[in-house]
Amino acid sequence: MRLYTLSEELKNRPSAKDDVDIIQEEISRMERTVQNFLDFSRLPEPTLQKCDIARILEGTINLVSVKAQSQGITIRKNIDAVFPETVADKEQMRQVFLNVILNAMESMPDGGALEAGARCIEDKKGVSAIEIKIKDFGCGIPFEMIKKVSEPFFTTKTEGTGLGLFIASRILERHKGSIVISSKQGKGTTVSIELPVV
Repeated sequence: MRLYTLSEELKNRPSAKDDVDIIQEEISRMERTVQNFLDFSRLPEPTLQKCDIARILEGTINLVSVKAQSQGITIRKNIDAVFPETVADKEQMRQVFLNVILNAMESMPDGGALEAGARCIEDKKGVSAIEIKIKDFGCGIPFEMIKKVSEPFFTTKTEGTGLGLFIASRILERHKGSIVISSKQGKGTTVSIELPVV
C-alpha cells in the first residue's frame, strides 16, 4: 500500500516513478514464486463437492480480466450455456485455471488474444466428460520441450519457477482428470483439460 501511495506521489517524476514500479513488479513476482513453492509443498487432498466447472472458469477469467486488459490481451469466451455438474474441489480447480491462464498471458507480453472454452464431450471410451480449452497466440513451445512442461521446476521463462503447470497436473490427477498441451513455436499453445461428469 505504501509503495502504491509513493507511486501516485511520484507521477510527475517519471524516473523515480519507474523505479517504484519496478520494485512493485519484483515484489509481486517474488510473492508469486513463494506462493508456488508453498502450493508445491503443501498441496492438500481435494475437498470434493458437486460444482459447476463453467462458473469456476468464468470466475477465474473475471479475476484476471483487469491484468489482461492492462497487457492488451483480449479474452474470448466460448462456454456452453447448459453444463453438467462434476465433483471437484472448487479452490483447487480455480488454481488450475489460474495457472494455465497466467501462463498463456505471460506468453503474450505484447498483447494478443486468448480463447477460453468449456463444453461437454464424449471421451475416448464414449463416456461423457467436461473439456476445457485455453488457447493463446503467443510464442509457443519448441516441440522437444512439450513433454517437459509439466515437470517440476522446468520452465522456458527467464523468471518462471516451473511449478504452475506441474501443480495443475497434480491437481487434475487427484480429480481423475487429464491435461494435454499442444503447441507450435511462433503460433501459440493450447491446453486441453478433461474432467469426468458426475
